[in-house]
Amino acid sequence: MTEFHPHIRPIDHIDHQGRSTVDEPGRTTREAQAMSTTWDTPAAVLIEHVADGWEGLWSLLYAASHATVKLSLSVPLTTSADLTFAAMDLREARDELEWLHEHLTTGAVAVDLGPLRPTDLHVDARQILGRLTDAILERTYALIDAGTTPAETACLRRVAGKVYTARATILGPVP
Repeated sequence: MTEFHPHIRPIDHIDHQGRSTVDEPGRTTREAQAMSTTWDTPAAVLIEHVADGWEGLWSLLYAASHATVKLSLSVPLTTSADLTFAAMDLREARDELEWLHEHLTTGAVAVDLGPLRPTDLHVDARQILGRLTDAILERTYALIDAGTTPAETACLRRVAGKVYTARATILGPVP
């Protein structure tokens, strides 16, 4: 896939298992980490190190939309439909950015968080997607506050609405 899209960079080089240390009698940190999702480290790295501005926002949306699709394919059918709609909302938010700034599809870094393994917990995957959508919303509001054109502000407001809706579907209603 990267031969057609050289800007897509999977985060495969990160050690997802970490170092093995004892945190409870008879249980290692590695065993504790195996109980969560392999997306944790790549998502944290992405959130922390993605570029500021429109490119970074696009990269976060790309990762979140693809990860949501992967999650929707790994849950029971009764849940997968809602997650599929959340993935569509995230993709539509990305489309909004691309319509306004066409260069994002070739200039921004597309990051794939990797597979969701059968041993990964869906609850943890949802929490990671929640952190990604929070980062997307923070960057969206930062761009609005930075002073955008009226067209950019309108675009960012539509993005925020779609991301907020997807976030609510992924995590459940906000209290």
